Amino acid sequence: MYKTKPLLGGNSYLNRNHKFNKDLDLFYLFNEGGGTQAKELQRGLNGTLTGFTHNRSSGWNGSLFGSGIKFNGTANWIPLGQQNVCQGSFSTVAWIKILSTTDANGSYIFSNDQSLGTGGSVYTRFAWTQARNLFLKVGSNNSSRTVLSTNTLNVDTWYFVACTCSSTGASSTIDLYVNGVKAATTVSGAHTSIAVANRYCSIGALDYIHGSYVLGYVEGYIDHLRHYENRVLTPEEILELYKEPFDDFNTAYKKYYLLPTVTSRSYGFIIG
Repeated sequence: MYKTKPLLGGNSYLNRNHKFNKDLDLFYLFNEGGGTQAKELQRGLNGTLTGFTHNRSSGWNGSLFGSGIKFNGTANWIPLGQQNVCQGSFSTVAWIKILSTTDANGSYIFSNDQSLGTGGSVYTRFAWTQARNLFLKVGSNNSSRTVLSTNTLNVDTWYFVACTCSSTGASSTIDLYVNGVKAATTVSGAHTSIAVANRYCSIGALDYIHGSYVLGYVEGYIDHLRHYENRVLTPEEILELYKEPFDDFNTAYKKYYLLPTVTSRSYGFIIG
């Protein structure tokens, strides 16, 4: 008996009618614990673990909730191929733990990029900087909007991070949250339209020039990543996801977790 996320095969416990699954486009629970595939629970967009050494420093490792992915900062990432994501409004949330920030390009949690054919590209980039500030950047090389967290994330500490983007195409309003609390001043304004299809999407790095240039590798952990397309989560919903990360799973085995900071108790699972 132990507290953890559902083990592989427990994905059927996911309540598709729960409010946290409305407009949920991608959901990586990272509960496989082995192999080279990260299963995606909503539409089957499985990611391939690329460049991992699959040992204590890189690959499947224990996380806050059980099995998770540990990135070593040197050419290991999870490419997802070309996807129609972040073409308008969206929200992305994940649990992360930073181990180091040696890459001056930043460390990319979830990102996508597509060439405009004019020497530039259009993108959305959710990451942390070398100085350990969370950021979201949307737009293109020629015109973009960036929001940067006011607080610095500590190393070797688990955080629940979230970004939201309310977009009308060529203008966006973006926000950041850490542990369910707004962590940056809202940024709004015009940029090159982000409504571009077939972007190269990835977890743990930025596929900057597809097939020839990947940068911003993560050194740390990423777990329990959700991406919502055409949905801007409210501050109340983000706080609830932080407090209740497994609330949209149906199981008779719910028990309580205490999360890393002072907050309401949160559900985990007893399996076995």
